[in-house]
This record gives sequence, C-alpha cells and structure tokens, in this order.
Amino acid sequence: MIKFILALIITITPYLVNAQVSKTDLRGKIGISLYGGGNIPTNGNYSSSVKTTDFLNVGSQFGVGVSYFITKGFGIEGTIYAGYNHYSSKYKPAGKEPMWVNLSTSINAIYNFGHLLRKPVVSPFVRIGAGSYQWEHFEDGLINADITTNNNNHDVKSFGFNVGVGAEYFAAKKFTIGLILDYNVYFPKHEDQLSNVSTSDNRTTHGFFSPQIKLTYYIPTR
Repeated sequence: MIKFILALIITITPYLVNAQVSKTDLRGKIGISLYGGGNIPTNGNYSSSVKTTDFLNVGSQFGVGVSYFITKGFGIEGTIYAGYNHYSSKYKPAGKEPMWVNLSTSINAIYNFGHLLRKPVVSPFVRIGAGSYQWEHFEDGLINADITTNNNNHDVKSFGFNVGVGAEYFAAKKFTIGLILDYNVYFPKHEDQLSNVSTSDNRTTHGFFSPQIKLTYYIPTR
C-alpha cells in the first residue's frame, strides 16, 4: 500500500506542479481596458403608454477602465462610460434628430476565474459595481446641440449599479481580447417628458443591456 501511495504521488506530482505554474495569476497587475459595444434599452416608462423600448432605438456604448488585482483573481476596477440612443421615428420632431446621451462612472469588484483553470483557453470573469449615471436630451444630435426647455429635468445625475459577465483570451502575454455583457440599472430623480408625451410623476427604474468587446493590457507591478 505504501509503495502504491508513493508511486501515485510520484506520478501526479509533475501534473500538479505544471497545473500550478500554468494558472493565470493576475495578482499585483494593473489592467488598462477599452470597451465598445451596444446600448440596448430594456426597461423604463415615460408615461402610462410610452416605454423606453418604444421610445429609444438601440445605440452605442464606449468606455475605459483601470483595474488592480489584489489576489490571483479578485480586483477593483474604475470605469467611465459614454453612450447614446437615437429616438424612435414616431417620436422625432420634424427636421430634428434628437438623442439621449448618457455618461456613467462606477467602481466595480471584479473576479477572474482563470487562475482556477489549468491552461485555460479563455478566462471567465464577473463584475459588479455602483456609481453615478448622468444623461441629457439633445434636441438635434451632437453638433450645435441644445437641451430643450421642456427637457431640463433630463439633465440630471442618478445613482445606479451594474452587473456583468464575460470571458477574455490572452492573445499575448500581457494583452487580452474579450467579451462582456453588462446590465445597467439607474434610478432617475425626475421623469418629465418630451412636449408630445404625457408627463409622468413616477420615478421609474431605467435599465439597459450592453454587449461589448473588451481589450485589456496588463501591467505587472511586482
């Protein structure tokens, strides 16, 4: 029995050593990330009859993030995002191209599972965070844009949070290419409407999905 145990230990030791060495260890690394993808409205009401999904078209979302990993898989990330949505055709004033522009900043906890896998092809990760969401209504796109008098209450900041899941592939020793799906929820302070939509006094929750490409460069600090 002792000989069998010794033989088993000798057999599996190289595997265990190799598995340990090949794990993805992010501890002490700083990640600089670029994000880009879609902004898909999912919930929120502007009146008893008008919903966000009817009012806004699918738009774009772009961001930058800086992360630092405290352990092999756990890190903290700060992000800044900007995005926009055009209005649906039935709600566009004649000759105008109104837009819904959003800006958000958040602090996130992120966990990368790559260090738990032996020679992972991709490293799955999750993140959750909270921060400030600011949005504005522009009457006619981004060029010479004016915030209409009837929509000043749209130019406000709100609290919100986000949760996301994704995976990244190490295309090089320090560079990854990945995908992430975020869900963002924020809580508007006011719900005043466009002049052609009935005013609502409800403080309704707004939310959107954001599927994105994630490009990250990791900088070792130790």
